[in-house]
Amino acid sequence: MKKFILMVLAFASFTANAAIIEISTDKTIYQVGETITATVSFSNEDAFLGNVSFPQPFDVYNTTIGFNDSLLSFIGASTLSPFGIVNSLGTPVIEMFLPPFPTGGVLEIGSLAFLEHIDLLYQLQTPVVGLYTVQFLAQSVGDTAITGLSGSYIFQGTRGGLVTPIQVTTSSFTVAQVPAPGTFALSLLALGGMVFARKRAKQ
Repeated sequence: MKKFILMVLAFASFTANAAIIEISTDKTIYQVGETITATVSFSNEDAFLGNVSFPQPFDVYNTTIGFNDSLLSFIGASTLSPFGIVNSLGTPVIEMFLPPFPTGGVLEIGSLAFLEHIDLLYQLQTPVVGLYTVQFLAQSVGDTAITGLSGSYIFQGTRGGLVTPIQVTTSSFTVAQVPAPGTFALSLLALGGMVFARKRAKQ
């Protein structure tokens, strides 16, 4: 029975290639000095919509993302436990998350499950599996993006699993100037004046 399941999953790894890696930010407009948090996820939504036969499991992934290092400063990245917490053997999943080393506005971030022990049910029942979050500090004003440059994944990496290229999306946003304190105070004063005038008019 176990062999049959593995054969089905191996077949799925060759047929379900419609998965993508998505990048999304927590906001679309930030101010200089704010922290930008981007979530990078492995999307199997096409399988759940019936566009492909099977969700795609994986025990290794690799991504390369780009950013404008004149506008953004890299802070760090942390895993979202994409391989689950407990594997099918009932033991904790051990993830080898590879810390990124930024070079000229490019980050290569990947991970693998130790001994390929992953929670298959978690991956096969979850339309969008979170891979990791990455954080940046907004340094300068401008329209910018976190760009998906390349990505790949493997199912059963040490048992002949193939490296499969995968599309990585891009997330665009704006870094705006922090409003000057004087302008903010004047806005509040004007608002207060309007409220006061309205109250007097009603009396």
